[in-house]
Amino acid sequence: MRKVLTLVLITMLTIALVGCSSSAPTPSSTGSDSGDAKTYNFTILTGSQGGGYMAAGAMFVDEWEKNVKGFKGSTVMGGSFTNVVKLEQSEDEMIMGLAFNTVLYDGTKHQGDFATQTKGPIENVRAMVRLNRQSLFLAPVLKDKVPEGVTTLGQYLETKPKLRLFTKDRGTGGEIATRKMLEAYGLTYETIESWGGKVTYSSTSDGVAAVVNGHADAVWQTYVPHAADLQELESARDIVYLQIDDEIVSKLVDNYGFMEFQAPADWFSLNQSVNTFMEDTIVFTHKDAPEEVIYETTKIILENKEKWFNGQKAFESFEPENAWKGTIVPLHPGAERAYKELGFI
Repeated sequence: MRKVLTLVLITMLTIALVGCSSSAPTPSSTGSDSGDAKTYNFTILTGSQGGGYMAAGAMFVDEWEKNVKGFKGSTVMGGSFTNVVKLEQSEDEMIMGLAFNTVLYDGTKHQGDFATQTKGPIENVRAMVRLNRQSLFLAPVLKDKVPEGVTTLGQYLETKPKLRLFTKDRGTGGEIATRKMLEAYGLTYETIESWGGKVTYSSTSDGVAAVVNGHADAVWQTYVPHAADLQELESARDIVYLQIDDEIVSKLVDNYGFMEFQAPADWFSLNQSVNTFMEDTIVFTHKDAPEEVIYETTKIILENKEKWFNGQKAFESFEPENAWKGTIVPLHPGAERAYKELGFI
């Protein structure tokens, strides 16, 4: 009898152990921080088709996917302002983007377009890298549309030209710079239209094509140095670059965070230096983005200047050792870790 009871107890215990084993949770297919495979599906907010942000974003994603385990990136067209707003209002922390420092400046002050599009100053945006991309504002105009003796934009606007103007898509950094420049002169897009002109919002390539094909007189926006679109414009049509008046540059620096800039003559086939203003580009992410991923992606940007320069000449001025300075918004902890490890902080 004792042997029978013992056998019964052993059998019951075995069943119980099997039941516990079968009910134990299986490892998650998404992995964990202990080293299991994990996928990070990031959205990267860039710029308009054919623009510098789209090209830079594509280069970054290609390198990140090759070197960051589990990283998957999808570039999305956008613009500086819309990129920041989209991230600020997003419930998904797996997001990165590019924007001008001046747009982030407005966001932290809750001024400009942010005054009506966000509830308050931006809080969710964290910096990864300041690219030191010299995005300068230029106002090229067909030479036969500019009166003799006129060299500055202020002089030109005083003539109330019937201007067919192209600028970037609404909400992009190039369009915002154009709008703020006009405001500094006391004008708006509507003012130009009241003179009999027309303002069209488009991509850089479409704007340049419109001037080349005779459908526009000017394409005003921010450009990177040695931009292929400008080279095409200069070779196809006889144009002039109007100088931005010193007092207007000062207003833009004081009120919006732009920087004064003198574009050297050897940047243009016209051999003409240009007095203007510029802004910089910040790569940013969500404050709650995974620290390890932001650490690795930031480090890849910092360690591959030559690769970026080979793909886009605007990276000539990129300074990895100083890319943590002047970011307007705080660094993401993962990014800060990358700078410290490389000895930059």
